[in-house]
Amino acid sequence: MSFARIGSVLILLSAVVGCLPQGSRPGARLSYTSGQSGNIGVGAAALPLADFVYPEDATLRQDRTYEVVDASGNLDRYREILWADGTGQFSLEIAGVAEDGLPSFSAPDAFWQSSYLTRQRYLVHYRDFRIHNENQVRRNYTWSELPGTTTMAGRNCSRYLAESVYSLGSVEFVMDQQSKLILGWIRRDGAGNLVCQMSTDALNETPNLSGVVWSQAIAPEQEYNGPPDDNLLGFSPNPVIYYPAGFSHGDQRIILSQVTYGSQIPNLHLEVLRDGLVNIMVAQQLEVIGGGGAFPEIIIAREAEIGGIRVMEGDVQSIRTYVIGSLPSQELLAVLGAMN
Repeated sequence: MSFARIGSVLILLSAVVGCLPQGSRPGARLSYTSGQSGNIGVGAAALPLADFVYPEDATLRQDRTYEVVDASGNLDRYREILWADGTGQFSLEIAGVAEDGLPSFSAPDAFWQSSYLTRQRYLVHYRDFRIHNENQVRRNYTWSELPGTTTMAGRNCSRYLAESVYSLGSVEFVMDQQSKLILGWIRRDGAGNLVCQMSTDALNETPNLSGVVWSQAIAPEQEYNGPPDDNLLGFSPNPVIYYPAGFSHGDQRIILSQVTYGSQIPNLHLEVLRDGLVNIMVAQQLEVIGGGGAFPEIIIAREAEIGGIRVMEGDVQSIRTYVIGSLPSQELLAVLGAMN
């Protein structure tokens, strides 16, 4: 497990380590026949979407529980504390761990504390759900307010359901009726099975923020402007060819890891695919191959799943490529396979 590969994925702020853990599944030649290609909308009329306030944008201390169904079908639970100052600064800490369906939480060890320290920006910006693009949500989801009132953290809440028109699952939001603050959400797959959920246990909207260490980017980044920037990467990024139904290309960035780590970690090209609610990250990085040769026209993919986020990792013509998201494995494999 090289320092470069560990550091690369820490810079991605993703949920995995660069060297995939034992038990990761080897792949073979990839096909990309599932789903549909391109950003296919359904031409839905404008829908009245809720006016949400997201926790990381407010001033608060939010004690919350994140729950995710693991690969064995067990429920893993994590107690988190989110601090935010209302100006965009936030800090996400882990306070307890209960994996494999265990009923009681234990104190997080050094691994989990370090994991949250390096992954907090990813977890808040990409794991947690928010409306990124209203027009895409209107095209790709049916939107409804569920009847009745529920209670969370002592607050009366309304519930809103966004269901994928492509049978890729749903997201249910729980919103405090008074403040419009999102206090929880539930992610289900296309069959209606629970994938993961977040719920608020306690909320303090006038917290003492002295001593909070705010999250910082691990490395600087800049917009990717096409071939003129390829000298910063050492290669021309392979284009994303296959988009799961409803997804389209989003931001393209260069993560300047060499500014922080020197030549040990080559810079990364990062593209985020979006459908309005769900994100897929595609990252590419120069891979130094022993003997100087390039891989053949076959991608050998490796898969890992940690905390409800899947990662497909493979090599495409000497370019190490990661596809990261919460969609089914076959969709992420399709994205990776089509890049060959």
